[in-house]
Amino acid sequence: FNFIPATLSFGKEEFKIAVGVNDVDSVGENWEKFKKTFENAKKSAATVKGLRDSMKAFGGKTRSFSIKKGFEPDLDAYGYIEGVIVNGIPKVTSGSIALIAEGKYTSQTQYLIGPVPVYFEIGGGVKLEYIGDIFGFNLETGEAVLNSQLKITPSFELGAGFGIAKVLTVGGSGEAKLEFLIIGKEDYLKVTFTGSLKLKATALFFSAEKEIAKGTWNLYESHPRNKSLMMANPYEDAGFDMYNPDEYKMMSRDYIERPSEWLGNRRLMRSMATGFTNKEIKVLGTNIYPNAQPQLVNLEDKQVLVWISDNPKRTSANRTMLVYSVYDKNSGIWSEPVAIDDDGTADFYPQLAQDGSDLYVVWQNCNKTFTEDVSLEEVVASGEIAVSKFDEETCTFGKAVRLTENDVVDMLPQIAVSNGNAYIAWIRNNENDIFGVEGENSIYYSELKDNEWSSPELLSEGLNAIVSLSTGFIDDSFAVAYALDGDDMLETIDDTEIYIVKPGSTDLRITDNDTMDSSPVFSSFNGTGALYWYNEGNILYITQIGDEPDRVFDEAKPGLKDDFKVAEGSNGETAIIWTNTSEGSSAIYTAIYDLDSTAWSDVVKLSDVEGEIQSPDGIFDEDGNFSIAFSRLTELEDGSEQADLCIIRVVPSYNLSVNGVNFDHSEVIPGTQLAIDVEVTNNGEIGVEELVVDILDGDEIINSQAVQVSLRPGESKTATVLMNLPDTITKKTYSIRVSTVEGEEYNTDDNTKQFTIGFTDITVQLERYSEGDIEYVTANVINLSHVPTGATLKVTKGSEDGEVIDTKVIESTDDIVKFEYQFDKKVLCADNESEIMYFTVIADEEELYTSDNVKFIVLTNEKSVNETSVSGYISVDM
Repeated sequence: FNFIPATLSFGKEEFKIAVGVNDVDSVGENWEKFKKTFENAKKSAATVKGLRDSMKAFGGKTRSFSIKKGFEPDLDAYGYIEGVIVNGIPKVTSGSIALIAEGKYTSQTQYLIGPVPVYFEIGGGVKLEYIGDIFGFNLETGEAVLNSQLKITPSFELGAGFGIAKVLTVGGSGEAKLEFLIIGKEDYLKVTFTGSLKLKATALFFSAEKEIAKGTWNLYESHPRNKSLMMANPYEDAGFDMYNPDEYKMMSRDYIERPSEWLGNRRLMRSMATGFTNKEIKVLGTNIYPNAQPQLVNLEDKQVLVWISDNPKRTSANRTMLVYSVYDKNSGIWSEPVAIDDDGTADFYPQLAQDGSDLYVVWQNCNKTFTEDVSLEEVVASGEIAVSKFDEETCTFGKAVRLTENDVVDMLPQIAVSNGNAYIAWIRNNENDIFGVEGENSIYYSELKDNEWSSPELLSEGLNAIVSLSTGFIDDSFAVAYALDGDDMLETIDDTEIYIVKPGSTDLRITDNDTMDSSPVFSSFNGTGALYWYNEGNILYITQIGDEPDRVFDEAKPGLKDDFKVAEGSNGETAIIWTNTSEGSSAIYTAIYDLDSTAWSDVVKLSDVEGEIQSPDGIFDEDGNFSIAFSRLTELEDGSEQADLCIIRVVPSYNLSVNGVNFDHSEVIPGTQLAIDVEVTNNGEIGVEELVVDILDGDEIINSQAVQVSLRPGESKTATVLMNLPDTITKKTYSIRVSTVEGEEYNTDDNTKQFTIGFTDITVQLERYSEGDIEYVTANVINLSHVPTGATLKVTKGSEDGEVIDTKVIESTDDIVKFEYQFDKKVLCADNESEIMYFTVIADEEELYTSDNVKFIVLTNEKSVNETSVSGYISVDM
């Protein structure tokens, strides 16, 4: 694993190695503190952050190792090794190492391991691997070798991948594990992939599916034992190309035989997931068209929702129909769904846009009806663009206006409305290729002038495959942004770049790099027109063309995908929303922009939902609450899937949690104040400026302190408080409780965490000198704590569990207890040139730290070397 920083110290008979740090004092005067700090983090199952923070004081460093191109995980290795040098050969007596592996694997196969990138984190509340048995240390090469083999097995979900063309709705499910097998003695590393994948891509009402049974593949071996397995790709021979029209067949519509029910007109609708009282998740309609693609907007005192529905009176090939429902905020009821334009032909890809009282919907409308044996190409070729305006007085959509009528596909329409101006843009492919790989692609637009939509006007032509498209306003004028595939091979994604074009201007390239830039989305930022897009686990945005983009997050976020949406509110609210699926359930996440602090929040989970979430679309209502509509897919008992139309309402609230409680046990002194670090996370949607931290003895508050802290939503910080310690210390468990003074919390289940003080801490220290063949040793048993205890001192030969030479029972350790020994080196070393004597003390009361309970001496007739100290690097074979 390349080199791991370490600090070495060699004494007359012993050596010490602080792994993962390069601070000389960590193996000198701070050795016992270093070991105890590490041991405390280990025993308390500290979070990765807690362990790293504690190691920073000793100069902790991170290194990386390379498995294959594009996969170079970071490895943090912290710990200690100590031992004796017998006849010039170091022998490990004790040691422990904690490993934290974090990595980002970027693959150009969109559905190989997805979503891409995948983050493997052993730690961060998931897992820490500890190695307690060190095999040995080579003084010449500086290599510490682990005695046992180590397996690190992070698990993750498989999904649909990134950079997928927006004409597709792709759902993926599966589980996978990467197993890192490390055998230190053999300098051997093996990485295996175990997983299964079920993938479904939907284009119009056609779908392509691929299911791969669970298997295990070898991804890497440092020196392969079976060369035929080297670097195997688990999906290399899967034979699935989601951009090949021949893979697609008309999707089964058998679900139409099951009942479908509209529940939106009931005040108390069916709740579909548990949640806190500030979250209300409801089912509006059951057993709907699986690819409904709901769109939601505010319209003064109403909300309007449109989606693709099934018309059971039509045949399967013509059944998809665009419908809408209006929410009355006073009654709390959604109206019965009504068709926007029931012309008997199929509808797809709806988009809503609203500005003031102006509300429009645009969609892709087929220009004819089909027989049941229709092909994907035929349906694609019939695609035209249609638009309708909502009449606020009648609460209905008006007559549809057809913007195109031809024999080539017009698809993926987008609409933008602002200050009475309205524009629609879409993609046209001259060979009717829905993926845009064959033929040439052009972008057309239409403008609303004097309440009439203009004839289609060419905006850009001769383009490669357009992965996605968005329209909006930037620099106070209408623009179209699109993600363009550089090589017309949609399976490769790192060549996807963002472009902007305006009427009368040439196309302007916004990004130019070797990473994927995808999913441009026009919205607003702080009241100004803005363009957002996805790049490497982050969302970038600009408010002026030519500006350097800002980033929503300081660093890449695991699980953030490029199917994000931007939610807006009438009061300047802005938030990014996206979904992620794990272990059969989905979650909606957000990052919220705070106007007061002019900063984005960290990642906040809005809600968990059983099943898979598809096509979420969200807004802020007039009260600043989230409303998010989406399709939920769940698996039924017979193995089939059912789609339900759902909506979630989230009232931004406070929700704090205590993640950890840390303090220095050596500072637990009667009658003093103990500094306690409390790790706090803001899981709510509102920032917190002040905390109240209570320390409780049972139900009684014994200390209470207000702490000024600025916690953005999703952010974690450490608050330090003081605890008044009693005059007599005994082992006792207390509680830390954190709350906010700024408002009511809806969930206080995780606001409290227990901690225990009053552990005893016994150590043994040795004094020695020689006179001739006699070694004189004084063993000092010392109680470093303020908790009384008895103890037992055991002297053994060869190892801690070796032949017992002497045992002393100590009734009290209130004062230093001394025992004097004389060892005849000629007698003890008669069979060996050297012999190790161990002095082990065991407390009667419970100890937290035992790393300083053993000391040893090496008895030999040879002269020892002088003590030296070296700071540098050692190679740790894993």
